[in-house]
Amino acid sequence: MAMKHFFLYFTAAVLAAVYPVSGMTPLRVQVSVPPQIYLAEKIGGERVVVEAFVPAGESCESFQPRPGHVRRLAGARVFFATRLPYEAALLPRLGSIYPDLRIVDTLDGLMLRDEACCPHGHHGHGHGHGDPHVWMSPRHALAQAANMRDALVKLDPAGAEAYAENYRVLAAEIKALDAELRALLAPFAGRPVYVYHPAFGYFTDAYGLEQVAIEHNGAEPSPARLARLVAEARAQGVRVFFVQPSESTRAAALLADTLGGRTEVLDPMRADWAENIRDIARAVAASFADAEPVQ
Repeated sequence: MAMKHFFLYFTAAVLAAVYPVSGMTPLRVQVSVPPQIYLAEKIGGERVVVEAFVPAGESCESFQPRPGHVRRLAGARVFFATRLPYEAALLPRLGSIYPDLRIVDTLDGLMLRDEACCPHGHHGHGHGHGDPHVWMSPRHALAQAANMRDALVKLDPAGAEAYAENYRVLAAEIKALDAELRALLAPFAGRPVYVYHPAFGYFTDAYGLEQVAIEHNGAEPSPARLARLVAEARAQGVRVFFVQPSESTRAAALLADTLGGRTEVLDPMRADWAENIRDIARAVAASFADAEPVQ
């Protein structure tokens, strides 16, 4: 009899580990871009299954949804949006296709960078609501997470306590990360960070740096602009020029070759958001260490 009870308890324990939320089918959550996966999973825990609409490795700027992407939304309960270019055409149509899908603007209530103050805003985003790359700042990402938490509570009131506790844990982690990066980058306040595409404005703003975009109006820089960038980068002692995996590197490589420097890849779209932000900060700090003294 004792052995029988042992196997019953053992089986129950295994089932509890495999199906930790008793009797519940996890909510299917769709996020706009891979970095949001981290936030949504941290908030939702075992109560959600999260997928990114923009596949890993694709540019969120040039992404064009195909029918197969839209079909993957079947069964999703919520779409966490970020005001990216593809959303402007897609999201208004989703209501007629999936009437039960809730669209949540995760940028709601956030103070966004003015498009007019960054070259990024001049190349056809078309949303008119500012730079959408808010996840590049830990504090903005935490505000996005709060919007996710509130939406999940409305969809799943039974999980309200779990979502609130998960958010508290995430907030502590993000604040610690933010403090770590502030300490790392504080010695370089005011220094320029040269990037091909200006997706790092919230990051540079958060840590007292200056984003300098190589592209202009979403295209390769003109010869005159390239010459100006060479002169400015030389005067500033810049040796490292950052590109994204999905971008052309020709102009950045030309800058690097002219100045005896190099290009490096930074990917703002990685799903392992916290570690990626840390990696970006370390790469930026290392690039300043490589800078030549200004004559």
